[in-house]
Amino acid sequence: MDENEFGVPAGWYPDPLGLPQLRWWDAQAWTEHTSEARAPVVIQPTESLAYAADLPSRREQRERERQERGETEVDSAPLPDETLEVGADSERDELSAQPLLAMTLLELEPPEGDTLEDPAPGPRRATFHANAVPAESTLSALAEEMPGGEAGAKRLRTYTGAVWIIALMPVVQIGVLVVLVTVLRLGSNLPLMATVVFAPYLAVLGLAFYDHLLLQVWGHKRAASGFWAIFTTPVFLIVRGIATTRETGKGFAPLAVFGSSLMAVLVGVLVVPGVIIGLFPQVFSAEAAQSVQSDSTALGADISVECPAPPLLIGDTFTCIGSKSNGQTDSIAVSLQRQNGWIDWRVEDWGNWVVAD
Repeated sequence: MDENEFGVPAGWYPDPLGLPQLRWWDAQAWTEHTSEARAPVVIQPTESLAYAADLPSRREQRERERQERGETEVDSAPLPDETLEVGADSERDELSAQPLLAMTLLELEPPEGDTLEDPAPGPRRATFHANAVPAESTLSALAEEMPGGEAGAKRLRTYTGAVWIIALMPVVQIGVLVVLVTVLRLGSNLPLMATVVFAPYLAVLGLAFYDHLLLQVWGHKRAASGFWAIFTTPVFLIVRGIATTRETGKGFAPLAVFGSSLMAVLVGVLVVPGVIIGLFPQVFSAEAAQSVQSDSTALGADISVECPAPPLLIGDTFTCIGSKSNGQTDSIAVSLQRQNGWIDWRVEDWGNWVVAD
């Protein structure tokens, strides 16, 4: 006979640890599912319990087979191997009687995922049962509820090298412009000056997208998109600061640095006005001509003045051309000066005939 038929059916049984509770036996091993002990009921079919209780031992089966064949018992003494069988039979009978303990149990539903009809090919782990919570899920839920989870989120890195370059971009621009004007004397090269002013806009776009990528790699779930940089650098830094502050509690430092950079640009323009003059030479040329013509009118001369691109450094001199109504022309020496925190044009030499008719 198949020895698997002697196995104890799945069901609720007294806890083998001796605790005042029931524990679910899945026909292979004890599970982690427990319940309180209550009124006596039977959860297994009656036929199965009767079969387990009335099942004959192997010795009795052997005797029946001998009687059917007409054999007589020669020696009633147990054979050597029968001694072991007797012990095994008594142990099996005790195991088979265990289902009768179900009479003391409450009629409880099997644990979710454990049904009497489910096959039990072999021992199953506790995590096999549907109502057993995986350890990873439990730890994840605790991590979300505990303050440590929030503290872990706030330990995320917030500032990237890209965002610091974006914040310092105005300082970089003014530094390059000053070098071009004062050192390399290239301030009159308008295409080069325009490139230095407008090229950083594209650079900021690329750096903004790179910053967004790094924040996502570091674990930020709502990092500001690089598309915000299309609406200028301050807009991107504000949106970024709001997003990172929600996740880490900080993020507005780059915006503060950008404001400081703008102040540095303003100071640089005041100290080195040639930066602006180099960007808009025609504007300042017309301004210089208007200033010289106004001065000549105040002196009683009626002339028209034309000036070239003015110099870029304080104290430098350039030559304008003055024309009388009769068509005579002469040169006028004009220098760039500072006055009231900004620039002014001073006539250094009118010529001998300009102020007199």
